[in-house]
Order: sequence, then C-alpha cells, then structure tokens
Amino acid sequence: KYDYTYSAVDPSGGVHGIYLFTIKTSDKLGNVKVDSVYGFEGGDNFDMIAGQYYYGADFTINNGYIYVSNQSDIAKKRRCLSERERVGARYDILEEGFYKYDLDGNLIDSLLTNEHIWGIRVDKEENIYSLYLGGLPNKRAEDDTVALKINFTTGEKTAITDDKEGLYPCAVDLDSAGNLYVGFKGEGDSFRVDVFDRYLNLKSKNYFSSMSRVFTTDDDQRIYIVSDSPNIDSLCIIRYIKNNGGYLKDTTFAFYLPYGVGEIQSLKRDSAGIFYISALSYQTEKNLIFVEYPMYNFNNKWNDYVGYKYYTENVTAKDNNIASDFYRYGDNLYYISDNLYRCYVSGMGIRNNVKAFSGISEEEKLEIDQFIPYPSPFNPLKEVAKIRIKINGDATGDLYILDLAGNTVKTVRNIDLKRGINEITWNGRNSRGSLCNNGVYSVVIRAKSGKQEVERYTKIMLIKRSGLK
Repeated sequence: KYDYTYSAVDPSGGVHGIYLFTIKTSDKLGNVKVDSVYGFEGGDNFDMIAGQYYYGADFTINNGYIYVSNQSDIAKKRRCLSERERVGARYDILEEGFYKYDLDGNLIDSLLTNEHIWGIRVDKEENIYSLYLGGLPNKRAEDDTVALKINFTTGEKTAITDDKEGLYPCAVDLDSAGNLYVGFKGEGDSFRVDVFDRYLNLKSKNYFSSMSRVFTTDDDQRIYIVSDSPNIDSLCIIRYIKNNGGYLKDTTFAFYLPYGVGEIQSLKRDSAGIFYISALSYQTEKNLIFVEYPMYNFNNKWNDYVGYKYYTENVTAKDNNIASDFYRYGDNLYYISDNLYRCYVSGMGIRNNVKAFSGISEEEKLEIDQFIPYPSPFNPLKEVAKIRIKINGDATGDLYILDLAGNTVKTVRNIDLKRGINEITWNGRNSRGSLCNNGVYSVVIRAKSGKQEVERYTKIMLIKRSGLK
C-alpha cells in the first residue's frame, strides 16, 4: 500500500544514544510524506529513584505522577523475603498498598490496604483500578468480585463483579474514555478480556487464544494480545477491533517479536503506536525490556523494529530484578521490579512531520513531473479551471497566465507547493477582476527550493459561451 524506506548511518557498527529514524511514505497519486521518530539505542544508565517493593509490584503514570501498587502473590513474597535475608538486606519492605510519587521518585502520599489485589491503573479523578485476588493473601477469591475501584484520596472502595467462569484475573487496563478492561487467564491458551464502561457496567466478554497473561489497549478501544506464531518460532502481537458489540481479529495488523523472546511480563502501547515490553529471553536467560516500532512493508506485512533494548539482570541469579512493568513518560523510561528505575532519554519516541525532511537534498534535482490544466477548454461562466502541479519536493512557486501576445493577464505569487500533487484554480479573470477574452492562454509555473529553480509551461483554452457543455 505504501512505500516505506529508511536509512541509518552507523560507521561504528553499533548505535548508542539518540538517533533519528526517518519514514518516507508515498501513495499511488504521488503524494509523499516524511515522518520522523526519535529513538534511543543502547545505554544502561538506569537510576533507582524509589523502592523496597515486593517482587511483581506494578506502576502507572498519570497527570505527571507515578502510582505504584506494592502487591504480590504469596509465593513471590516468600522469595522476596528469603532473598533479602540471604543477602543481609538492612531495610524493610514497604507495607502493601498504593504509593504516589513525583517523576523524580519523591514520595507524596500513600494508601495502605489489607485486600489482596494486584495491578494498577488510575483515572483523571485519581480513582485506582486494581485486580481483586481475594481477602487473604494465600487464598484466591471465591466470590464474583474481579476488581476494585478505590479512590486514592478517601479510600472508598467499589467492587467490580463478573462471572469468572473458572478463570483468574490476570491483567487490567484503562482507556482515555474511562472504559475498564479486565483480563482473565485459564489453562493452556484460554484467555478472556471483559470490557466495562466508565460506570462499571459490563459491556462485553471476549475470548481469545493466548498463552500469555498480558494485553494492552488503545484509545480506539482496540485490544492487543500476544499469540504464538503458527509459522515461525516467535511470538506475535495481534490486534482486535470492535465489531457488533464484540471483537474481531484485525487481519491487517500482526507483527512478530524478536526471535528468542519468551514469556512476556508486561505489554504497553503509547498514543504514537509504540510498544513497551518486558520479557524473558530464552537465549540469554535474562530479563529484557525493549521498545518496538511496528513498521509496514512492501509485502503488506508488519515488521518490528527494536528501537531500544536493555537487559536488567540474569533471571536465574537475581529473580528480584525482573521488570514487571516498563513504560515511557516524557523524556524518561521507567521500569519496576523490587525498585523503581528511571533512564533519561531526550526526545524518546516522539513522532512528528518534519518539514526539513520534505524538501530537496543537495543530490536530488528539483523537478515538476506534471503540469496539467483541466478542463480545457473551460467556460468561466459555468466553471473554474484547475491546474495540477506534481513536484518532487517542497517549494515556493509563482504562476503566470499570458495571452498570445505574451502579456501577463494574471499572476499568483508565493504559492506554497508541497511535495506531491498540488492544485491551483483560475476563474478566467485577469488581475483587475475582469473576464478574459476567448482564446488560448499560456500558463507558466516557476518553483524554487533552496538554490534550485525549475520552470514549466503549458496552454489552456478559455471559451465564454452559455451553451458550452
């Protein structure tokens, strides 16, 4: 559908630090658009900014604040306490509950809870949404409560109920419209995502096939899950779109994760369509956090481009440092394990149209590929003429219309010509606003981009006649 090209200059054989990833798209009409993505390669300068959590703690960022859910299951708690005893840790683990920090990790407030809950999302009113796993830390809930809505300021709790159908709650998400998504995992590839509206009314139950226990959503209420690829030894992200009250697989979107990526610990997607993933690597036996840029190629398939990757620790040696969540906010990357870590990355993941990349390079010659007026002849009493200009770069142009004697009858200056197809209209009138006489007129376009100039001319016939069709 589109021609996507990109290039990288890397004389050292390894990219480290900030880079600019350029995407050039062109459609069949010749319209060209150049976008840029700022990314970051390599780097291990993560600093601990807060901590003392149980293994499996989760976090989210909302309105410039970090919210941490310091909850875990009983097995991970025991491993956490045993590890601290083994290494002789001299500090205590924070009590179970929710903690609010600024972006530098300074504690602002906390809300302790005795409920056995896990996961965290926060809305604009500072309501926390978390999975409910039971009243006791060693016993899964037997009732129909699957999640809790907790006001961080007042502590008021609202139960969110549903039929578990023998599955257990495993993931939670929230979109900008306030829709709540609760994931459920069963045996094998049994996976379900239930959608609740902002008033916590159940909208739909949706069944998928996934060995993973994570998913993410976007503001178009689409659901992304991780699936095993049927063709290659790799995991694949699949997208589902709303359809008649349920969800239908989007056959236009699917891309494979890098080879060797195993169990997915967390999956998040930002508004620019970039994925932030924490996973276990079968090849290195380490925890890997990485940023995925989905790219569409010539063969109508999605490719993955890893814009950042970082190994936290050896999984078998230091289980406490597995990143249970990983995300970007502003110019920083954050991940959480038993501590919260931050890495400053200026310009990370920003996409925008960049006019500087839409012009003509020094090696490329400025050309006008098409210069066509239509209709010709045209009747200014009934219609206007359109002059189509197709140019291979952004430029500034002047248009001149001349009669057969070479006199200029109309001038249009400083036309903002964009790379691709542009159209200019002429109503058949001269510079004084009077209708021109019948006849053939020359049309001249002069375009300039930097030091380069180009000129093309053509002809158009004008006939003023009420009976002309």
